[in-house]
Amino acid sequence: MPGFYISNLKSNINLNNHENCECEKGLINNDKYIIKRNTISKFLDDKIFYEDVEHIIITEGVILNKKHLIKKYNKPDFISTVKEMCNNNETFFNEFRGSFSGAIYYKHLDTWIIYTNHIGDKALFYYNSNADFIIGSQLNYIKDTMNELKIQMTLDKKAVNYMLTYAFMGGDNTYANEIKRLEPGSYIKIEHGKISITNYFKFSCNMYDLSDKTENEIVDLLDEKFRKAIALEYDKDLEYGYRHLADLSGGLDSRMNVWVARNLGYKNLLNITYCQSNYLDKIIAKQISEYLKNELIFKTLDDASFIYDIDEIVSMNYGLSYYAGITGGKRLLNNINIKQFGVEHTGQAGDVVISTFMKTKEEKNDKVLSGAYSYKLIEKLDMDDMKKYENKEIYLIYIRLFNGALCTHLIRQNYTEVASPFLDIDFFNFCLSIPIGFRINHKIYKKWIIEKYPEAANFKWEKIGSKITDSKIKVTFNRVKSKLIRIFGGNSNKNSMNPFDYWYQNDKVIYNFINQYFCDNIDNSKIDDELRNSITYLFNEGTTIEKLQALTVLSAVKYYFGA
Repeated sequence: MPGFYISNLKSNINLNNHENCECEKGLINNDKYIIKRNTISKFLDDKIFYEDVEHIIITEGVILNKKHLIKKYNKPDFISTVKEMCNNNETFFNEFRGSFSGAIYYKHLDTWIIYTNHIGDKALFYYNSNADFIIGSQLNYIKDTMNELKIQMTLDKKAVNYMLTYAFMGGDNTYANEIKRLEPGSYIKIEHGKISITNYFKFSCNMYDLSDKTENEIVDLLDEKFRKAIALEYDKDLEYGYRHLADLSGGLDSRMNVWVARNLGYKNLLNITYCQSNYLDKIIAKQISEYLKNELIFKTLDDASFIYDIDEIVSMNYGLSYYAGITGGKRLLNNINIKQFGVEHTGQAGDVVISTFMKTKEEKNDKVLSGAYSYKLIEKLDMDDMKKYENKEIYLIYIRLFNGALCTHLIRQNYTEVASPFLDIDFFNFCLSIPIGFRINHKIYKKWIIEKYPEAANFKWEKIGSKITDSKIKVTFNRVKSKLIRIFGGNSNKNSMNPFDYWYQNDKVIYNFINQYFCDNIDNSKIDDELRNSITYLFNEGTTIEKLQALTVLSAVKYYFGA
């Protein structure tokens, strides 16, 4: 993810990106610090790289409410707006909305404030030892500097165990003990050589008091806030004269993103989707895009070629999430003329926020680890990690959603900026305040669609193979049918979005690639016997997805420390 770099260690590092994307480079000369920018050449009016006698100001990503803030503070442009905001409030960026990060240096105080956004998808990584620090938007910016200066890195065993279970990281972990990721809603303060990390925002289930609201009133408020979130995103495209680009599948989340956008009058929209040729995701996406009169690009995953991209993907997401999670998304983006498009609009988090990870009301407050891809090594994780969160639901939102699902943004942001209306923090907090009994099993989600956008309910939902308006008997029948297919056929049945076991068992090239990659990399000297035994056990005993979790670890260790 291109962006910026700040350090008080002198080096000759070049900010190398992972893709041949068109970038805007910058350098601010300073006696004490190296300050560089290497951002993709999109939304540049949102991306400040500025110095005057009082400040150095950097913003990265998209500030969806930029125009609102300029108007609120009665300033002629964004730079003067941020100058006004930062002089009155150390956490001024809490007012920003969107996918952003940034930094401000108060010269007279010799103080840096370096921040990521509320959900942490505009990543920042850092190294600090005593008063020395390196901070950058890409982990390789940190790693390359440390290598140049011969600063040693050591393998973080906890990160390995997270990948072998959850398939993504917990907290601030990377595979190097010396490199950390700034957690969502946090900022680094560097004051007279002293470095501290502060949390400025936490999601909560109690931000709104909805105890006196009926279900119908909640649906009305939900719809109002969702439409505002959609407008913030799509207006940003119009501000820069870009076409709209939006993911579309057979699920509810991406559907409601594009459906409400069209309902609000946004046009010139291209939908993208990828799955097996005849799978429901393609069929439903095609039906919806035709109905809405949107263009559609479909990429087949029949050849499963993305499985071979392991080292390339890991170099882009740093092994922080299961490498095959983005499936064909990267290859599809490679084949689009991305210059004409603005934000990549997704349906990320809809299932989590309008519904929930929880299966029952009681589960919200239990202390049992859940949400992992694999439980074969779950005893390797420490349950204490859950204690710093309000409850289990919030824990899973931070770990499974922000650190897991949103890790694909580290890849997508090499092409363009990414946003989802479900991730709008005002909408997100409102939904978390809805009583969990309303959210479990998509109860209020389905009610919202049926009442506000009934035509959107006329298309099947891939998850259940039925319409959400179908009778309980029909839905139950399809659920049982799907469950039986999973039990007896699992992913070995090719009729699924990503039939990994089927590919592994029926494609000799894939089978040989996976096994050869394991053999070629398992003996890396940085992996001790205990970790090697865990990785080998998961690879030998696991499903194909678990084997790919093991391969993600091996690729990540190679990326950080060499073969």
